[in-house]
Amino acid sequence: MILRKKPSGFGEPHLEISDDYYHYVVCERGSELTRKSSWDVDDFIYRFFETTTSMIASEYQQQNTVIGEDQRIICFHKQIELMTKLSDEWGKRKEADIAETLKNFPYSVNNRTYDKKTWLNKLLNFFNQSNGKQPLT
Repeated sequence: MILRKKPSGFGEPHLEISDDYYHYVVCERGSELTRKSSWDVDDFIYRFFETTTSMIASEYQQQNTVIGEDQRIICFHKQIELMTKLSDEWGKRKEADIAETLKNFPYSVNNRTYDKKTWLNKLLNFFNQSNGKQPLT
């Protein structure tokens, strides 16, 4: 991913620096979609790699789709793994961000909402039944 100094207009991020702040900005067709500002360069770099790892995790998820599964699970876990490889602190931060998202939008399977434990049991049962094994109780 290339970080530009000015908007491309195609939904790609660019960097703006003003008044000792770093601005991570995404614009598309003349409209600003995202602006995350910070005086901390580490926070700015985190935002850049958050976007990059999200794209990589999305590609990974598309190649490893499980039918009936909330596709975010694969994507989220991959992104946490990638962010942790860059920095343990970033991995923990991304995990906390995702946990906050899941409070409002929990995982769902076949249009039903489940907590993580229930969802994992259902997924294990799916794999066991697919392999001719008895479901877990």
